[in-house]
Amino acid sequence: MIRLPDAHRMVIATSLGSRGLFVRFADDREGWIPTSALMLPAEPREVRLPDPGGVQIHLHAEGDGAEPDPVVLDANFLRSFTEEAEGGRGKRGKKSSPPGGSLPDRLRAFREQAGVSQDELARRAGVSRSTLARIEGGGQAPRSPTIKALARALEISPGWLMG
Repeated sequence: MIRLPDAHRMVIATSLGSRGLFVRFADDREGWIPTSALMLPAEPREVRLPDPGGVQIHLHAEGDGAEPDPVVLDANFLRSFTEEAEGGRGKRGKKSSPPGGSLPDRLRAFREQAGVSQDELARRAGVSRSTLARIEGGGQAPRSPTIKALARALEISPGWLMG
């Protein structure tokens, strides 16, 4: 058996269904992500897998007939929604909805979901722990470069922090 070192980050199958977005990874983990959890700006029309690093969700045209740009979801983000079910080969979605609320609430939820401390996230993002604590506490609004650095450190899209 050949083991791929990044199999947990490689999406090998995806589809849209009545339950939401289905994803399967190269390490056999799979699951459904409810459409509501994706917080899409319009109804999904189709999903494409341009490369194993993520999926593109194409949306239905808006009222003016202009087709919106596809939403790109990276494999790390999709992975955060799936976990193995108890026993057997069955799999299920991990979360019924993404972190909600304000940017501080979402940042804290993503950090906790990643299982990292404020110290570790601050180190990975190249910011001070006190700055991160002020952002999570709602006492400081982060600038765009800081949001991008935090998102990169959490391996998520900056848009997910912004809401």
